[in-house]
Amino acid sequence: MINKTVKIDKSKCDGCGLCISVRFDDAAGLVDGKPQQLDEEMCDGLGNCLPVCPKGAISYEELDPETTCA
Repeated sequence: MINKTVKIDKSKCDGCGLCISVRFDDAAGLVDGKPQQLDEEMCDGLGNCLPVCPKGAISYEELDPETTCA
């Protein structure tokens, strides 16, 4: 199984907050006007935040299964 996490490119982000508004958990929030993962383990992995970003600043990043916990 390949683990994935959300990666936010803050250089592309304009801080609109749309990604936070579609979340069903408290895994992310706005910090200093930019989205930030607050609890990576709480991320549901559904990716609802990816398609709402008008700047394309959010993507999935594959984690090395050798270094992540199952």
